[in-house]
Amino acid sequence: MKKFFSLVLSGMIVCSSFFKASAGGIDREEILSDGTKIIYISTEKIPEKLKEFEKKADEIYKKRYSTTQNLAIRGAALSVAVTGIYALEKLGGGSTIATVCQVAIALVGLAGFFYPDYRDSQLGTPMGHGGHDDRPGYEYKFDGSFYGFGNPLYGIHCMLSDLRNGYRYCNIGCEDFNKAFSDNGIAIIIRPKNKETITDSYSGLYHQGELRPADGKPGIRQLLLNAISRGE
Repeated sequence: MKKFFSLVLSGMIVCSSFFKASAGGIDREEILSDGTKIIYISTEKIPEKLKEFEKKADEIYKKRYSTTQNLAIRGAALSVAVTGIYALEKLGGGSTIATVCQVAIALVGLAGFFYPDYRDSQLGTPMGHGGHDDRPGYEYKFDGSFYGFGNPLYGIHCMLSDLRNGYRYCNIGCEDFNKAFSDNGIAIIIRPKNKETITDSYSGLYHQGELRPADGKPGIRQLLLNAISRGE
């Protein structure tokens, strides 16, 4: 009998631990067949994840050239190009070699002029849609989309914005969604860059309950798997 009660007590402790761990969602990452990442974050870990994204964003910000540095690099590139072309014109007198060198120097100058934008686009890609830096002396956006450098991406900036402001659309009522956060935890879906051009890419912030089937509906995760199977 004592052994029986001991087993029952052990079972109650295990069940208690399970329900405690399950409250507010789970913590894990899932990679789907096309490279889509789903980050599951329990309610209690949301502040920790927010700090992690803030740290990543800060690391990217610190690598940027300021607006003043950008202008200095552009000015230097143009100066080198103009000076080189002028010198070759004086020394080469319009010869074929001088012309080829002038074209090469012009191309180098052009590349140098746009290099800050390209560098910003590389840094801005992980920041995501409308990636921005609100520090004094910095250009606001730096995702490179204006110059066509790469596809948009649901990135760190988007995640920070969503986590700070709540749901993307708040179309079920902000208070209701905040409660859903608490009850279910959250899930962040990050699609590959080539899938972000699709109208409904599924990238974004959800509460974990939205990913599960409910009320006869498949849930976001299954809809996403269906889209992937169609090549979307």
